[in-house]
Amino acid sequence: MSRRVGIVVRLDKRDLWQARERRGKNLSGAAVHHGQAKQLHAARATVLDAAYAEHPERFVRKPPAPPELPTAAWINKPADTKEAAAH
Repeated sequence: MSRRVGIVVRLDKRDLWQARERRGKNLSGAAVHHGQAKQLHAARATVLDAAYAEHPERFVRKPPAPPELPTAAWINKPADTKEAAAH
């Protein structure tokens, strides 16, 4: 006779820290909010430069570069630019 066993999910501080660390390696809204975007962008550029230096044959068209950092992000961008500048 088989029984269904429920799975209990338990998150402790270590699990949340590990999840945040993994996610922290990507550019996210939290990284922008906490002022880490430029640092992460520079780190990505360093890694891409090293990859190109070691294997230039993998990059046929041009050396790799991280995407440009966004200047603003809007959910509903105001039509009036004065209002946009005020935020």
